[in-house]
Amino acid sequence: MEGAADVAETKYTPFQSEPDAVPVRLIVRRVKPTSGSQLALFATYSYHAFITDRDGDTLYLEADHRHHAEIENTIRDLKYGVGLNHLPSGRFPANAAWLAVQAYEDGQLCKRRTVFLRQKQIADQQRRHLRE
Repeated sequence: MEGAADVAETKYTPFQSEPDAVPVRLIVRRVKPTSGSQLALFATYSYHAFITDRDGDTLYLEADHRHHAEIENTIRDLKYGVGLNHLPSGRFPANAAWLAVQAYEDGQLCKRRTVFLRQKQIADQQRRHLRE
C-alpha cells in the first residue's frame, strides 16, 4: 500500500546516569518513500522519531504528533508567509483586522488545496479502475 507507515514504540531513559532520570516512550514512524521523495542515496525508508511521557495508544499519539506539526506549519506560514512577525501598525485594532484577514485567507487557501487534492485522488482512483 503506497503511503503506508509502520509505527513502533520502546521505553527510553535519557540521561540514565542522572539520579532523577525518568523513562519515556520513544515512538518511531517508518514510511516507504513515494515517487518524488528526496532521501539519502541508499535509503529504503524515511524515519521520524519523537519522545513523549503521555499515556495513550501509540497510534493515537503518533497521529496527534503529526497533527501538531501541521498546526506548527500553519503558524509558521502565517508568520513568515504573510508577515505576521512584522504587523503593519502600532495600533491594536489595525493589527487585529490584518490578522483576521490573513487567517481567513489562509483558511480559504487550505480549503481549496484540500478540495483540489480530494478531486485529484478521485481522478487517480478512476484512472486506476479504468486500467483494471
